[in-house]
Amino acid sequence: MKATGLTASDLTLSLRAVQENDVAPLAEFLPSLLGGHWASDKLHEHMRSAHQLRVLIVQIDNRTLIAGFAEYQLILDEGHLLTIAIAPQWQRKR
Repeated sequence: MKATGLTASDLTLSLRAVQENDVAPLAEFLPSLLGGHWASDKLHEHMRSAHQLRVLIVQIDNRTLIAGFAEYQLILDEGHLLTIAIAPQWQRKR
């Protein structure tokens, strides 16, 4: 789905923890954005680690799409952002 021509009133954004059904779409677009090894097994490994994984979800036309990804680690009362990525079709949008 192309993100062109959309306005803020056309979509709803939310941030939530990565779920099992997010792994395949993330494994598809993360390697091209971040390099390295972001296959399904690596994402499952991260899901079991101390790192927090979140996805930016876009809801539009009764569809739920992944627009972004963040990996961070909580240490006491601080957060350390490790990785952030926006899916290509959602980059450079206002």
